[in-house]
Amino acid sequence: MTAAADAVGLERTFMSRCFAGTRNFPAELIPLLAEFLEVDPFTLVGPEDPRAAVVELARLYKLTADDLVAAS
Repeated sequence: MTAAADAVGLERTFMSRCFAGTRNFPAELIPLLAEFLEVDPFTLVGPEDPRAAVVELARLYKLTADDLVAAS
């Protein structure tokens, strides 16, 4: 937990609360956490609501609708 918190620049206690579900993890840090964990960011955001995950990832990576269509 401490290494992950350090990797994304959060306090360990805050990160612990995020993992416990009592705090919201900052969306802008999802790519950093995914990189640290060596997983795709979608793994961290979905699959409960795949559409919301796509919207969030597009926002994080500043992709447009045309970018998303071109990638499919």
